[in-house]
Amino acid sequence: MNNPLQILILEDLISDADLLKYEISKNNIQYTHLVVETENDYKDAVLKFKPDIILSDYSLPTYNGMLALEYRNDVAPEIPFILVTGSLNEEIAVDIMKHGADDYVLKEHLTRIGTAIAGACEKHALIRKKNEAEELLRIVFMAIDQNPASIVITDTKGLIEYVNPKFTALTGYSFDELVGKKPGILRSGYTSESEYKNLWNTISSGKTWKGEFQNLKKNGDFYFESALISPIIDESGTVTHYVAVKEDISQNKLAEKKIKLLNEAIEQSPVSIVITDSEGKIEFVNRQFTVQTQYTLEEVSGKSPRIFNRGHIPDDEYDQMWNMLKAGERWQLEYNNRKKDGTFYWESLNISPLLDHQGKIANYILVTEDISAKIFMLQNLMESKEIAELNEKRYRSLFENLIEGFSLCKMIFEDDIPVDFVYLEVNHSFENLTGLKNVIGKRVSEVIPRIRESDSRLFEIYGRVVKTGKHERFEMYVESLKEWFSVSVYSPEKDYFVTVFDVITQRKNTEEILIHAKEKAEESDRLKTAFLHNISHEIRTPLNAIIGFSSLLANSDFQQEKKDEFMNIIDASNNQLLAIISGILSLSTLEAGQEKYIEQETNLNEIVATVFNQFNVGHNNPAVKLSYKTALLSRESVVLTDPVKLMQIMVNLVGNALKFTAQGEVQFGYEVNMDIIEFFVKDTGIGIPEEDHVRIFERFRQLDNSATRKFGGIGLGLALSKGYIELLGGSVTLESKPGNGSLFRFTIPFKPVKDFQVIDGVNENSDSELAAFQSKSILVVEDDFNSYLLIENFLESLTHNIIHAENGQVAVRLLEKRELPVLVLLDIMMPVMNGMDTIGIIKKHYPELPVIAVTAYANEEDLQEIKDAGFDDYVSKPIRRQVLMNKIRKYLE
Repeated sequence: MNNPLQILILEDLISDADLLKYEISKNNIQYTHLVVETENDYKDAVLKFKPDIILSDYSLPTYNGMLALEYRNDVAPEIPFILVTGSLNEEIAVDIMKHGADDYVLKEHLTRIGTAIAGACEKHALIRKKNEAEELLRIVFMAIDQNPASIVITDTKGLIEYVNPKFTALTGYSFDELVGKKPGILRSGYTSESEYKNLWNTISSGKTWKGEFQNLKKNGDFYFESALISPIIDESGTVTHYVAVKEDISQNKLAEKKIKLLNEAIEQSPVSIVITDSEGKIEFVNRQFTVQTQYTLEEVSGKSPRIFNRGHIPDDEYDQMWNMLKAGERWQLEYNNRKKDGTFYWESLNISPLLDHQGKIANYILVTEDISAKIFMLQNLMESKEIAELNEKRYRSLFENLIEGFSLCKMIFEDDIPVDFVYLEVNHSFENLTGLKNVIGKRVSEVIPRIRESDSRLFEIYGRVVKTGKHERFEMYVESLKEWFSVSVYSPEKDYFVTVFDVITQRKNTEEILIHAKEKAEESDRLKTAFLHNISHEIRTPLNAIIGFSSLLANSDFQQEKKDEFMNIIDASNNQLLAIISGILSLSTLEAGQEKYIEQETNLNEIVATVFNQFNVGHNNPAVKLSYKTALLSRESVVLTDPVKLMQIMVNLVGNALKFTAQGEVQFGYEVNMDIIEFFVKDTGIGIPEEDHVRIFERFRQLDNSATRKFGGIGLGLALSKGYIELLGGSVTLESKPGNGSLFRFTIPFKPVKDFQVIDGVNENSDSELAAFQSKSILVVEDDFNSYLLIENFLESLTHNIIHAENGQVAVRLLEKRELPVLVLLDIMMPVMNGMDTIGIIKKHYPELPVIAVTAYANEEDLQEIKDAGFDDYVSKPIRRQVLMNKIRKYLE
């Protein structure tokens, strides 16, 4: 020990204290001491003497060692405490040690005192170091945990072990979601693989990497961050972890982008821009300044613009300018300036002060424009005006016989706002075109009361022209006169303006008719194009299954069970194809007025039950509950109507409801209300926007005609149903909002065959779940399962396994997470992500991977577009097995 120990001795016997000091000295311990025997002296010494160790007798006349120990625990637990006593039983000794004593020494064995003191001091020194280390560790952890930068610590494999709260707040991921994952979970795809490889090589070699990322938050938002990634190396020089300190620089990037955009805007501005310091010395000029004045930045930098030179403008005007600028106001002026080569030109100048964050003027910005042509034009106008005044009589006849209306007016301002104008001169055409008579000398507010409220734009334009002197031409509907006008207005002198106008109401009406006709024609053309694409896809898809599986039936290698499956698919595809063709033919006969209404006895309950059974068998979504409701007893539900058309209507509406409902319920049925039957089909599906409630009943109309549309069909069902309903003598209505499902109601006349009784009856059913399919090696991206199944059987002879993806998005995810397949067969029209979007992503990341398009589009324009998109080859639907196999072998050999 370098410094003497300060020993506090609590002892009532002087002889025992002396003996204790003697034994301490014998152990070569350098120390100073203080002996006390009362409670008050002891407590005072602990606080003021500040001992390094306390030696206490157990029994004292008015105090004892246990109480002394408890006081030490409360006030200074870091001070070692040794009990020195004449006698001590085992129970008391254990109790004292439990209460925190570091040791106890019997007075008859005082020779142990040196060892006990050394042990107690060493123990407390270790405790103190441990506490100091824990405190330091706590501070370090708080510094990391509360750091404004994002901090990530990974193991040597790059797996996250720790992230601080700033990191979770920035990315949106929780601590538990990130631990055990790699930082690659944040990848956006905008940082190259070579950069990641360079990063890993740098830090794994024991060096620090510094760079920037464009990453992706959990919610899909992009953000930029700068990163400093370093290895953590232990005492042996081994890398144990990696630590990344990151800073969100998204705002900096945005600011850089804005600054770049602002710089480009200034440099490309059609007006001259000059920026000076607070003393008026030039710091920046744009390209237009050089074009306009012939001076470069190098020639004018540090100099004052010509306008700042005293004597260039009158002194009083010069002083007024500086007073306004220093007060933070703008200055405007038009004056005659001179270019570098001495050429004079007229210039419009605007000077504005720029303030810093403290509100002080830091710069001035000058925006100038060459207005020589404008001044020249105004001079010509003034000269023309003078000539016109000299020849007024000559042109008076021409003025009076102008076809256009003419008026000369004086504008009236209040507080610099145009509030009225007076007619000073008008021609005959003015009166003919406006219907206003005897207006000369009158205010417009007298001639047309409340014109300021109904046509305030007139006052804005006329007032602006009078103030600026700039000619304006415009077209507007004047509410107070109920006519469209084409107006040209200019100001011949201060406070006056002239209008030359014509009535263009008929032209505007014609334009509106033409625009409406054009929009209608364009809409019709869009519908036709969408219909042709849809009909091609919808017909070729079942044809693909029919032709493909028909060719497979000839293969004797298939078992009968497999052939029966093929036959079921062919039968279903036949029905699908027949339904499409029947729909087109039915709508054609309906629109041609050739569809007949065949009235006969029809059991409504049987119709409803048949529709339910038909869909309940084929309904394959267990998340959707299908049920129906009838209002009459079966024997009383016989009415006179056309059962075939009624059945078709119900099938169309219920089929649509099931198609567009992913979960929830579809319920249908009918109710009887006086002399009508009201049928309903209600679902909890995607819903229909209110603006589409009418147009969805138009033929070939679908809410989504894009290549990524999720639902099939050619858009005839609702149009055909509406036509049949009207043929049956009823009408159809729709109640729907996006996300809240739809309710279709339609009515037909109630013509009962016998008396009836209204009841409540509901039949409900549900379906089973679909099984998932998964395999490997050749990736088939096809949303239609029958088409996929056909391709799978076509490829049965190959040794390769098959992977199925139901859309482009799933395909891209599979390619990211699996070993690459040897070939991809990619359908074009799919929901979520279509084939054209998918090929772009695949070829960007896997350019050598062969991709063959499988398409129902067959014209030359479509095929050329497929080739241009990057596909290696294509196969048209209906697919021929031999054609497909030849294409595949071309890329597998």
